[in-house]
Amino acid sequence: MGMRAQGTRGFTLTELTIVLLIGVLFFIMISALKGNYRALDSLAYSVRSMFYTARLRAISTGRGQGIFFCADGVISLYDSAGAYSVTRKNIDQGANKLVYRIAIAAFADLEYGFTGVGANDPTDPDLNIPDTDKPIKMGHGGIMNIKPWGGVTNGSVYIRDSRGEYMLCLRTAFAYTRFFAYIHNPYSGRWRRLF
Repeated sequence: MGMRAQGTRGFTLTELTIVLLIGVLFFIMISALKGNYRALDSLAYSVRSMFYTARLRAISTGRGQGIFFCADGVISLYDSAGAYSVTRKNIDQGANKLVYRIAIAAFADLEYGFTGVGANDPTDPDLNIPDTDKPIKMGHGGIMNIKPWGGVTNGSVYIRDSRGEYMLCLRTAFAYTRFFAYIHNPYSGRWRRLF
């Protein structure tokens, strides 16, 4: 009783504890990485909601709407207050009416920028994204204008997590009057279209 057969060996409590700790640390690391992905995903859907709100407001009021991607990490929806376009000058003078805004920092540690991984363009795999200090490439002054007749400014905005792993591309296309979002996975090196 209490004796083992010759040549068989079980695991000691120390070995089991070490394996358990490694498993817990791995789970925490995976959860943290997925947290960045979820934050970018959530931000993409919030901006898409802002885009559709702007389209509905432009069509129903007959006034242009503008989504301003400000360098300080705030995305704001403005009403042109009678004109067809929202401009930086009118925003600074208070002529365009603020409807609402989203702070990028509210979605964990996110910021405008590229991951520096040298990712390809989401829609053209042969085109590399230039590693530049200008992640906001939207119209004039970072404003996406939505016209009352449905037109929208062409452009792209790149947002990354603060660790520089995951990257989000928000893109509009005038020809389709549509809003697209893509997330770049650093581990597979591929873009995934969200919508």
